[in-house]
Amino acid sequence: MNDICNSPAFQEFLQKRCEEIAMKDKEYVKINELILSMENEIKVLVSDELLKKLNKYEKLNLDLMARAETLFYSQAIKDFKIGG
Repeated sequence: MNDICNSPAFQEFLQKRCEEIAMKDKEYVKINELILSMENEIKVLVSDELLKKLNKYEKLNLDLMARAETLFYSQAIKDFKIGG
């Protein structure tokens, strides 16, 4: 089970599954749309240098969230010993 959970293919599956679950939730979609709208408003107000930093900051945050979702999903599978 551990070998499967640590494989890149399984990690990608988990990430895609988390995205699929989130996009079916109306509240998640609503909040995400508000965030995107706010980002667009902010981006027109800042300098190019600050915009580059904001984009890097945003990517790091998204990467962190994606990593956390994958870790939670993987641990839930291990906790319930699904498939093993």
